[in-house]
Amino acid sequence: MENTIKDLYTFIETAEKNRKYLGATPANMQTSLRFIENELTEEEKNSVELIDKNLEQIFTSVYSKHRSKLSASSLEIYKRRIRNLIKDFKSYGKDPAKMASWTRRVIIRKGKGKEIDDKKQEDSRDLTFVPENSNDQSADINLTSGKGRIIVPKELTPDDARRLKLQIDLFANIVPEEK
Repeated sequence: MENTIKDLYTFIETAEKNRKYLGATPANMQTSLRFIENELTEEEKNSVELIDKNLEQIFTSVYSKHRSKLSASSLEIYKRRIRNLIKDFKSYGKDPAKMASWTRRVIIRKGKGKEIDDKKQEDSRDLTFVPENSNDQSADINLTSGKGRIIVPKELTPDDARRLKLQIDLFANIVPEEK
């Protein structure tokens, strides 16, 4: 039996209930689906595989109809959301055990209205937060010479943070300066 577009909506709701899609993600995914739904043929509505296969043509049709209201960058965002949704659905949507073991990467982005200087903003792009287990939190950091990872307990005290900062400062003093 083929999976339908309704199965994608159900998957979004299930992923939200299981805390796999957080924040605005479920609403963004549903909006993207609703946006293309009117452009789908009956065959596409009844087959996630066909939606995936014909995604470029579907979005070409959407763009031609909404050219005056829709920028090309918005179109790419909708398309990326649909691709990610279908990929997640194929990986985790059919098996409850896979859904239960699914660990999504959590990426923390700068919120609107917050001022961050250029250096901090550049550094924040190099951070990816990855949940370890229920007691830890970690950050993968892209460094000039490779990749670094910091793993700390979720219940980090200010004193612990100070001690970690001292250790990182110590590493910085050990590294020979460039000439």
